[in-house]
Amino acid sequence: MLRPHRNTSTMGAYLCITMPARGQRDSVVEDAMDKGTEDTKRMLHKYFENAGWEAKRILDGMDHAEDFYISRAAQVKLPKWTNGRALVLGDAAFATFGVGTSLAIESAYILAGELSKIQSRNDIPQALENYEKVFRPVYAKMEELPPGFPQLAFPQTAWGIRIRDSVLWLVSKTKMYKVFQEFKKNLQCVVNLARRLAEDPNCQMKADSAKEFGHMINAVRQVTKGNVTNIDYNKLLQNVNTMYTEANINLSNG
Repeated sequence: MLRPHRNTSTMGAYLCITMPARGQRDSVVEDAMDKGTEDTKRMLHKYFENAGWEAKRILDGMDHAEDFYISRAAQVKLPKWTNGRALVLGDAAFATFGVGTSLAIESAYILAGELSKIQSRNDIPQALENYEKVFRPVYAKMEELPPGFPQLAFPQTAWGIRIRDSVLWLVSKTKMYKVFQEFKKNLQCVVNLARRLAEDPNCQMKADSAKEFGHMINAVRQVTKGNVTNIDYNKLLQNVNTMYTEANINLSNG
């Protein structure tokens, strides 16, 4: 993976060695890292010399780089973030995948709220404790890595790489990602409907709930143009109208 640097004369190159499953370690890599930078570079030459693409260029650049480093991709889970007036924040406390910025902003907001309640500096330790009590359940929902990561992102074989790249090409070429965006956008409609039915399983669907459901169906139909799945959208909408006639609305027009 390549990415630009602030220094316009250089770019960053990331070489990733992924094991078949989480928790496994490559003894060759571990041994090279323990011995130092030069052994680590020699190990990377052996691993990537026949990788193709820009591998030779990247390895040559690595040999002359002044800022080369290597580290293990590890997730550290702390049982406690606070100790008196001390506190760890951000990735130092709750590093995870893909939502680091969101967690950092949300945690800062909650921390500021708790600190705004203090009357004197003696209240700071309790404010930090309160912050952790409030924010830790929020983080817990996003703590685990996505299933199959990083193995799916970094396949172990040439065939795996081709399949991954083909899937990404297909999603991009067909604009299938728009379907995912619409499902996410309309997820709240489903949540609202489920909550209402859970509160009163015997109730008839209210007009606004039925309309939300209809909007969701129409959104999927519009994005997929009715061709991605074998759903008969018109029949589905007709059935919804029939089932919930008391709602007295016409879902066919959204």
